[in-house]
Amino acid sequence: MQNELSHIKKESYRITLMRRMFIRIASLFAEKYKIQALATGEAIGQVASQTLASINAINIVTNLPILRSLIAEDKVDIINLAKKIGTYETSILPFADCCSLFVPKNPVRTCLESF
Repeated sequence: MQNELSHIKKESYRITLMRRMFIRIASLFAEKYKIQALATGEAIGQVASQTLASINAINIVTNLPILRSLIAEDKVDIINLAKKIGTYETSILPFADCCSLFVPKNPVRTCLESF
């Protein structure tokens, strides 16, 4: 999937398309294991792909509710929570994750009309 996404000419859409595919894949697992909702760690505006328009474009690929418990938290609050529960040190370890490998110079902020 990631190899195919790398061929998309409009690189600003790659992250949103990747997230849509993640939700589709998670939905297949949810159906298989009878899971009734998905959960993500998104927060509004933390990155360009986490605008309301982008989140709506991601939501439309599933009928499952998507729980976003951090949606209204700011970055400082999320970091403080991670420190409190002991996940912060792990979260800052350097590694090339799929988002950093595909992050465009200018991620699209609104994309509903394009899908």
